[in-house]
Amino acid sequence: MTVLSWQWLAGFFDGEGSINLKERSGTHWSVAQAHARGIRVLNEVKEFLAENGIPSALYTRKGDGCHCLYVSQRELVNQIVAHLMPYLRVKKTEAQDIVRFHKLFPSRTRGPALGIVISENRRTGITHRGEDHCRAKLKDEQVLEIRKLLSLGETKKGLARKFGMGATTIDQIAKRKTWTHLP
Repeated sequence: MTVLSWQWLAGFFDGEGSINLKERSGTHWSVAQAHARGIRVLNEVKEFLAENGIPSALYTRKGDGCHCLYVSQRELVNQIVAHLMPYLRVKKTEAQDIVRFHKLFPSRTRGPALGIVISENRRTGITHRGEDHCRAKLKDEQVLEIRKLLSLGETKKGLARKFGMGATTIDQIAKRKTWTHLP
């Protein structure tokens, strides 16, 4: 068994790995091997990651039989990238892009699944408004700031960019079609 290190893993990832961002499922870090003997290497990498507190999953793709080891939780991908970054050469730009994206768009805790929340609310008659709603992307203070900035002449498009929202969302806040419980 090879003694693995972050430097070794960076070289392996540079040659056999990928890191990408998918719209619905988030960030994925993976390495792949096409041959049956490659699964031994992937199992060693899986063990190395587990020893460093990073769980990963191994699967074989249907069709081409390629073996893939992947990590898909944002925080875990960030840990891997932080360890690999000093040693990356080929995929350093992609890794830096993911780090930059995660800084610009931090994850947020969403609470229970939407279906559970809706069922519970119907049963109890409770309505969650504003930042208490499970799908809220803004805090009450941010909405108040948006309204203030609009009154000072900021453009909806500029505010949309600043807050990472669509212009339509800012327009609905301005017209008080949403966040109606706030002054």
